[in-house]
Amino acid sequence: MSLNLRISALDLFKACPESARPGGSASGDSAFALRGQVIHKTIAHALRTGLRHQATEPDIDTAVDTALAQIRGGIAQYADLATMQTEKEVILYSSPWEIKGHLDFVADSAEHKRWIVVVDYKSGWGDAPCGEQLRGYAAAMMQERPEIEGATCIVLRLDKGLYKRFDFTRDEAVAWLRDLGHRIVAAESAVEYSPGEHCNRCKHRDTCVALRGECQTGLAVLAARAEPNAVTLEQLGHLMVFGPEIERRL
Repeated sequence: MSLNLRISALDLFKACPESARPGGSASGDSAFALRGQVIHKTIAHALRTGLRHQATEPDIDTAVDTALAQIRGGIAQYADLATMQTEKEVILYSSPWEIKGHLDFVADSAEHKRWIVVVDYKSGWGDAPCGEQLRGYAAAMMQERPEIEGATCIVLRLDKGLYKRFDFTRDEAVAWLRDLGHRIVAAESAVEYSPGEHCNRCKHRDTCVALRGECQTGLAVLAARAEPNAVTLEQLGHLMVFGPEIERRL
């Protein structure tokens, strides 16, 4: 299959390669996505100009204030804020593919020479994985700046006011890019559905045949729930994973 892949979708791609096929609209220009865009742009503007515009929704103001406090407070111990760039467009090259991305924050390290700090803000989706996304941004910056030896990767979760970090060296980036290339080749040559908790972040969830089958299985379990001992622990686990999608379809 041909792929439509961005750095921001690398975690979803790793979980289910079919998520990268072209088309789909379930995750399109929803109010939730637009809210995230407003938050990201407001943070970037405040960091670049020092001016803080108030939004019309209190939860947006809270998310922006949380980000600014964490960046100017905790994250500043790792990053040289004088060198920061916000909303930077980057391209990850994994020959022959070019994977584009939109990096929320990058700066030179305040701790190490020839080292950078990359930060991604998460304004929703709970604890959705983002390690692949951060590695993609860091690897793209290493390709752009050959002198860089590694990166401190940070995810800032605005709903909780917390951030997590890990280090990613150039050697690790080389091995990671090799693996990514192998996974892209495999995805282009075969169909591989892998439904799970990540489905609620996929733009194909309304049309995915694999997810539809899981939801039908869950509905059958629900239909049998009135019978004593009819639902097993395995089936309950299935409902915990796919319950939100089943509810959305009822």
